[in-house]
Amino acid sequence: MKKINDDELNFVVKHYKENRINTDSAWKKLKQQNAIKSSHSVWKSISVAATVLLITSIAIACIVTGYNPFKSSPQLPTDLSSIETIPANVINDSVKVFKFTNEPVSDVLKEISSYYGKTLSTSDSTKFLSGEIEAASCEDIVSIIESTLDIKIKVE
Repeated sequence: MKKINDDELNFVVKHYKENRINTDSAWKKLKQQNAIKSSHSVWKSISVAATVLLITSIAIACIVTGYNPFKSSPQLPTDLSSIETIPANVINDSVKVFKFTNEPVSDVLKEISSYYGKTLSTSDSTKFLSGEIEAASCEDIVSIIESTLDIKIKVE
């Protein structure tokens, strides 16, 4: 234990005033100050945690979707005159795409006949056709339709 010298004791006796400091009120003030400080630090911690969570979720979303803001985007050509346009229903020079939506087989055969310049006919015209058919020749599309609808098509 520390030995108290006379100067320290004289200082305390000289400056002591009775009921000047109430220990109960001093403890209340100290607790309020600590509560204010702790609530500020709690809110600060919560805001830092929320920021970290937000940044992490954005990063995960970018990884999942494949978004990369640093990746350069392809440049589109400014002169479009050199680009060859291809009709939407032609894949290349030898393959044609026919699109049908619940059409009677007689209408389907008329369209194919006019495209290939041949006469197509069938005895069973009660069936309907829907879908896209890619064909390189008249024989290919006739074969596809025959097997799909289970009919016989006559080519002339």
